[in-house]
Amino acid sequence: MKIAKRNPFEGKPVIHTPDIFGATVGKDFFYRIPVTGKRPIEITVNNTEIELKNGIIYGKFDECKKFEIEITAQNSCGTETKPLIISIEKDGVLKTPLLGFTSWNA
Repeated sequence: MKIAKRNPFEGKPVIHTPDIFGATVGKDFFYRIPVTGKRPIEITVNNTEIELKNGIIYGKFDECKKFEIEITAQNSCGTETKPLIISIEKDGVLKTPLLGFTSWNA
């Protein structure tokens, strides 16, 4: 029996984000963008209202907002772009999927 092996530091970038990231009004938030692929990888976003540094999105907003951004990851092997919605609202942190797919107890 053969077991498939994959080195996360080879090939073109692959972005592994959920479709939506939730944050709460008035609180600082950060989101590390999960990307695999050959290093170094340059990560950019198409929104100037949020701050991106070293692959981490930072921010704090005092009002409800919804951002539809595109994340682009590029290395010497290629480019990938993926949309992400950042939803800032009261108790907005509950929008983000908890630990990924969590229907084990359903």
